[in-house]
Amino acid sequence: PEKQKDSIYAKFKAACDAFFENRRNANKQSNSEFEANLKQKLDLITKIKAAANSAESLSEDQLTAWVEEFNELGFVPRKNMKEVQNQFKEAVDAYLQKLDPSGSDKDDFMFRLNLNRMQGDPNAVKNLNKKEHGIRKQIADLENSITLWKNNLEFFAASKTADKLKDQFDIKIQKAEEEIDKLKKKLSILREF
Repeated sequence: PEKQKDSIYAKFKAACDAFFENRRNANKQSNSEFEANLKQKLDLITKIKAAANSAESLSEDQLTAWVEEFNELGFVPRKNMKEVQNQFKEAVDAYLQKLDPSGSDKDDFMFRLNLNRMQGDPNAVKNLNKKEHGIRKQIADLENSITLWKNNLEFFAASKTADKLKDQFDIKIQKAEEEIDKLKKKLSILREF
């Protein structure tokens, strides 16, 4: 009815105003948390750059701890996401150049570090699944190649040139098997994440 129209509209407007005011306050609170996370992440990036430029001894464990800390800090404002990720990558790369891990563990360390970095990405699960699929495909391709090479070896006759060719194929097979072992190790590391 006409006589209740204004009072109902006033109640509706008051309810809408209250809803949107609460929503603005919630957004302000989350934005302030994002800004705090941004400041902490930038401070951490500065710390990593300072360590990379200093003469003090560098360690893999310290870098791993910093990467985990960076990933645990939480989200930053959307407008700063790419910039912060790029700065962090540059800082870690600078640290790694000074660190230069040695030995057979270097590849494993670099792979773990890359996975730690990926965990900070909002699409981390998708990217990790994609990475796992890629490694499984590489393993399958190498296994197929090894099977083909072994099959081809059976057709070579006994002669000097055939022996040289067999030796080349044996070397290829051995390298492929070593690569498969490395990829399987990466796959087991990936499952930890």
